[in-house]
Amino acid sequence: MVLNTSRGVLAEFLVAMALGIDVTQPRVGWATWDLDWMESPDHSVAIEVKSAAYLQSWGQKALSTIQFVVPKRRGFDGAAGETEATPSRHADVYVFALLAHKEKPTLNPLHLEQWHFYVLPTDVLDSRTRSQHSITLKSLEDLAGAHVGFSSLAASVRRAAAEQLGRSG
Repeated sequence: MVLNTSRGVLAEFLVAMALGIDVTQPRVGWATWDLDWMESPDHSVAIEVKSAAYLQSWGQKALSTIQFVVPKRRGFDGAAGETEATPSRHADVYVFALLAHKEKPTLNPLHLEQWHFYVLPTDVLDSRTRSQHSITLKSLEDLAGAHVGFSSLAASVRRAAAEQLGRSG
């Protein structure tokens, strides 16, 4: 579960569980965002989940430097088989899931207390003057503030969605 691809899918699952999203439908790996959250009967929030970890599945001499890759991408419409011409960020909200545990013998990605979550409205990422391709943990903390735990994640996503809607709506 600490392989990058496995950790990313687990992070999406954890965010879905925190938001009460039905996870019985197949995951679409090429979708333009990861999760659709029906915040209310008439409002859906598109969520992109990014994950990182200090510990990796391979041998390490030091903890990994935390950085999340967040480039703008050209969306793909699988039904039409077409790719958008202009790259953009398609989600309303980004959730950055950090598996923050730093001791390999006790690492367990299924222990929720080992995860830290940071939540940002997408336009905050879009308005950054620094790199549009990636964001370091320090920059993320400067923008999002302190991390939240699993139990506070839904409230943080709700706030970020409201901010995004307020700015773009």
